[in-house]
Amino acid sequence: MAVFAALGVVLLAVGLGIAIVAGRVFTATERVEGQVVGLRQNEEAFAPDIAYTTRDGHARVFHSGVATSPPYPLGARVPIVYDPADPEWAALDTRGDRWLLPTIFGGTGGFFLLLGALGLLQDRRHRRAVAALLRHGARVDATILAVDQERSDEFERDLWRIRCSVQLPGEAQPRFVASDWLWHDPGPHLAGKTLQVCYDPRTPDRLLLDTSALPAE
Repeated sequence: MAVFAALGVVLLAVGLGIAIVAGRVFTATERVEGQVVGLRQNEEAFAPDIAYTTRDGHARVFHSGVATSPPYPLGARVPIVYDPADPEWAALDTRGDRWLLPTIFGGTGGFFLLLGALGLLQDRRHRRAVAALLRHGARVDATILAVDQERSDEFERDLWRIRCSVQLPGEAQPRFVASDWLWHDPGPHLAGKTLQVCYDPRTPDRLLLDTSALPAE
């Protein structure tokens, strides 16, 4: 989730940068009114060709690269900005065209940042709950049944986990509990045939296999 949060910050920064650059660019332009004189089809959308006249009387046609559906109507009057110092540069001066890229990057960045922040918050709460259970929970010995090994395509390495059965006080049937996936083979570090399980007697459905004595790597 930290990756999502970092990606969100980057996308927000890109969106803000584009907005700042666009604001400076549009400030240095001239604004005139153009007319849609043609449409170019791009799959199911259409990009407009817009004729306009500069303030010094030169007639030009701007070929927009933004296709829309429904398209601009032929003959529609639309605002155009152009750069007096660069006759080849022009752009539609609508809110959508001016803020399209900043909105896309900013909105996507905000979504990823929110997703990452919520994930980090949930992970922090989980870690606190685990730490509290290890400190204050009741303990009972669990019998080790097996050590599973599985190849992780995500991490491109082998992972291990320990499976145990445990008999909680006052219950007739044993329960089964597994550790989180481990980065190393815990087999050589298991001192006996049991591990302790922590649980809250008030809510015994939550069991936690205590692997804190095992090496981290």
